[in-house]
Amino acid sequence: MRIEAGNGLAARIDVDGVVRIEWGETDWFGPGRLTRHGAVAPVEGEATLAEVSVTEIDDDIGHARLATVHRGVVQASVRAYRDVPMLVFRMQATTDLDGIATGTFAEPTIGWPVFTPSERDAGGVDPAARALAFQCCEFA
Repeated sequence: MRIEAGNGLAARIDVDGVVRIEWGETDWFGPGRLTRHGAVAPVEGEATLAEVSVTEIDDDIGHARLATVHRGVVQASVRAYRDVPMLVFRMQATTDLDGIATGTFAEPTIGWPVFTPSERDAGGVDPAARALAFQCCEFA
C-alpha cells in the first residue's frame, strides 16, 4: 500500500507493517518499524494489521489520507497530506500503560517509526546521501 502527500512525497507500507519514505527515490531512510524497548512489534497486546486501514480525514493542516498500520495497546498511524508535502506519524496508547519505563532517557519504551538506514532497498536513495539527526537533543 502507498499513500501519497503533496509533491510526490509518499509512505509505502508493507504487509508486515514496515513503512518506507519515497520522494523522487524509493527508500530514503530504510524500513521504519514499530518498536517496543528494542523489540520489533508486534509484541504482547499489539498486532500488525493484515490489511492497513485507510480513511480520508480533514484536520487543522488540511485533507489527508490516514493509514492505521498497527493496532493494539499502541496504535500507530501515518497521515499523508494531499496539498502539502507532509507525512505525520502518530502513535497512541489505547489503554493505560503502567510499568513501561526503560529507566534510560536515550532508550525510548516505544518508537514509531524507527528507521534503519543500513537496510535501505538497493538503489533506494543516492549512495552519496547523508543524514543529520537530533536524537535526544533540543533544537530550533
